[in-house]
Amino acid sequence: MIEVHESSLALGTNCVYNVLYELQQFTSSLSFNQIRTPKLFWSDGMDRVTISGETLVLATFRSGIQRLLADTRSLMDKLTGGRRFVIKPRDQFRDDLPNTTRGYSWLSNGPFTEFPHAFITHLIHGSQWEFAYLNDSGMLSWNIPAVHHVMDLLSQINGNLMTLNYIFSDNRATQLCDQTIRNGLQPRNLYFALNWMFWLTCRTKTSNLTGMDACIPTFIPPILSDMMIEYLAGGMREAEQVFANIVFSKETASLYHK
Repeated sequence: MIEVHESSLALGTNCVYNVLYELQQFTSSLSFNQIRTPKLFWSDGMDRVTISGETLVLATFRSGIQRLLADTRSLMDKLTGGRRFVIKPRDQFRDDLPNTTRGYSWLSNGPFTEFPHAFITHLIHGSQWEFAYLNDSGMLSWNIPAVHHVMDLLSQINGNLMTLNYIFSDNRATQLCDQTIRNGLQPRNLYFALNWMFWLTCRTKTSNLTGMDACIPTFIPPILSDMMIEYLAGGMREAEQVFANIVFSKETASLYHK
């Protein structure tokens, strides 16, 4: 064993290990010292930035975020009539962070509304759309065009919320699309603790290479998390799941539960 070490592994000798090590160091130095063209430029006033040839005016970017927030709130008010169905204070929200039971989420620790299915009840009895009626046979029938219209509005809200989460988080777009609100085969990604809602990305590209998960938390600003609470706990997500089962399929509806 000593002979093998001296001939192949010992430091300072011309052996296989040292040759490979030196070549690796040389290759790395060439790679790190390679001159690369800058992709990002800031203006002198730090109010504009150019990325890969595209210029972003920060003032326009900030105002765009405010318009997107206002548009999302407007869409929600259109569906709720300006009402807020979540009455439980956020400092009373409870989340069992280590719980990996399939289907568990902080949403499991309700109730959050005054009575069950408050948003769907409002849509059926208090909204401008006639969602359901009794047909000549005395059976309940759904107004499918009205259901599709509400699903379109909910889809716009969903899209706006995810766009805002993408802006405020450090997740890649493909990574954000894989985030879940309830435990499945993998632990969920949306958590709530100490009045803060946050995404927790546990599986990354390097997970298989390193053999371990890297936990990357992203805290959601209160102005956005308030709307997400209304969307998730106030019944909008529940309505999407119910209506998807009516106009699409049971398999599609299960996707809204995740």
